[in-house]
Amino acid sequence: MTNHSGGGTPRMGDYVLATKYDDGDPRDHFVIGFYDREENGRHYIKDSNGNQMRGNGFRRVERVTSEVGVWILENARTWEELGSVKSVWDYKALHELSAAQSALAEKERELDQLKRQIQSEIELSRELGEQVVAAEARAGEGWIPVSERLPDVDGIRWMIWVIDNYRMPYLASEYYHFHEGWATDEEVTHWMSLPAPPASPTGRKE
Repeated sequence: MTNHSGGGTPRMGDYVLATKYDDGDPRDHFVIGFYDREENGRHYIKDSNGNQMRGNGFRRVERVTSEVGVWILENARTWEELGSVKSVWDYKALHELSAAQSALAEKERELDQLKRQIQSEIELSRELGEQVVAAEARAGEGWIPVSERLPDVDGIRWMIWVIDNYRMPYLASEYYHFHEGWATDEEVTHWMSLPAPPASPTGRKE
């Protein structure tokens, strides 16, 4: 019998890992339970209901935390099926590796989320910048003679300057390429972007 409990033999009621043999082969009987007693070189373990978990006891035992105990039970079947672990007593290194992998995965998820957020902000900034540049370009053009160029987008309302002795010389109208003209009977000489609307229909800020 080998005792690897660390700090002496576990006391009654301690939460422990116990294996049938010293090598802790996961294909052999091992348990997570509560320490009962040592007798004739064997350690006896009880479950949460107070029942003995193996009549002949166990050769090796060690105290573990409840967190580690649950983790061992959750991974033991995978160890056995894959043959990737030669001994359940390697749990310390395996648990530390698992914790490190989980922490790394969480950091990678946080990094991916941060990248998506930054990309979204970059796209928003680019879009806003393009809108500002377009607005500044339109504002800086002023009146554009129709002899120089015409609007390149159909259906947009523009400010126009017309030749008319009986009306105000400017008003708003759309230009349509499909009939090559303005949606007005007046003779248009100049056009420009509409100014920004007032803060409210009355012109007063709300």
